[in-house]
Amino acid sequence: MATAGAPVVRAARAATATLAVLGVSAGAHQLGGGQAPGAAAFVVLALVLGPALWLVAGRRLRTAGVLGVLASAQVVVHLGLLSMAPGHGTGTAAHHHGAALLGTGAAMPPMTHLEPRMLLAHVVATLALTLLLARAEDALWHVVSALLPPAAAPLRSPLVPRLAVPLVAVRPLGRTPRPVGGRAPPLDADLLWVGYDGPAWLRGGSSVVVGRIAMDLDAWDRADRLSRENAVGRRLDTGGPVTGGGVDAPADLAAVDELGFHRIDDAAHLRRAHASAPHERFLRRPYSYDDGTGAASSTGLIFVAYQADPVRQLVPVQRRLAEMDLLNLWTTPVGSAVFAVLPGARPGELLGEAMLT
Repeated sequence: MATAGAPVVRAARAATATLAVLGVSAGAHQLGGGQAPGAAAFVVLALVLGPALWLVAGRRLRTAGVLGVLASAQVVVHLGLLSMAPGHGTGTAAHHHGAALLGTGAAMPPMTHLEPRMLLAHVVATLALTLLLARAEDALWHVVSALLPPAAAPLRSPLVPRLAVPLVAVRPLGRTPRPVGGRAPPLDADLLWVGYDGPAWLRGGSSVVVGRIAMDLDAWDRADRLSRENAVGRRLDTGGPVTGGGVDAPADLAAVDELGFHRIDDAAHLRRAHASAPHERFLRRPYSYDDGTGAASSTGLIFVAYQADPVRQLVPVQRRLAEMDLLNLWTTPVGSAVFAVLPGARPGELLGEAMLT
């Protein structure tokens, strides 16, 4: 998860994983016939596992990732305990496979191979810990997203700095057109509602385009903050343009830095999606989504756009984004569809009656 990249959170996640792996591994060894390792062995193995787990603690892990990390850690712990057993090196851990210390202080000879019982104990321990940590990872992600929306929203979806509620309106024919606002700037009525130059059955109605865009959050999380803000053209903390201001502030596309380069990159999503003509405007509403959990989890954006003529208003913008958009490094269009929004019905009429007459 993106918030895992914070040093304090990352250290806590790495420490928790280290203690969990060592504790479960020790238990598996005891169930498999071995003796619990001593404190010295724990310290040595913690120093080996800690840095490795730190490297993977900076990103959100799916179930398959957790399983891979834990399986590798189990192998490291087993080999480490075996190497520190009497007759295999330092002996400080007093680790024995197959026998516990006798009352006289003598010990059975240590095993030099992995018995089925020990292997089964490690496999069961790995699967159980994988299930536990994967569930905890998903729960933590959802809790952070629910309790800290200002911090989590820019990380989950860089295009949605705050929740946007769709404005779905039905305007009966004959009423005075008025600009449609919401959180976006007011939109001229002729850009949202189909006028008398459109199909008779859709006059007074509109159209809506719904698109699904998948996003590789793991790759996105690996990019540094400056790279992500440069790709979007907006600050991740406020959602405002990198040229300054809040989320509703207009972007200064002409602003340049001290070297003469545009402050909003020429391939930034904000610049490429910006209307180059007055008619290239529409009412847009984005929603982030996260389907399921585990290795099959899918994260991305549902994009909804309302306009009178999608070919004239939306298609030119989409063509620019397809030609060049830095966000395309992390996003993949999945599919889209266009729907007609029927006009409202006059008294005595049925909704959509004009389609049948």
